[in-house]
Amino acid sequence: MSTLNKWITAHRDTDVVSKEDLDLAKENDRLRRENRLLKEEREILKKATYYPAGDYVVICREGSSLRA
Repeated sequence: MSTLNKWITAHRDTDVVSKEDLDLAKENDRLRRENRLLKEEREILKKATYYPAGDYVVICREGSSLRA
């Protein structure tokens, strides 16, 4: 979430937004975070499949790898 979005969210008049809409917005935020995490994990697994069997590789989040 950008700094501007955080500021808008923090200073938005929540009385104007219905409880249902607020709950939906929170659920959307949660799903976006989960989706981002799943995409990162998928990319890590894709990178891990490029190495031949028997050659163990530890892949770090930053994209570097260490051979074991």
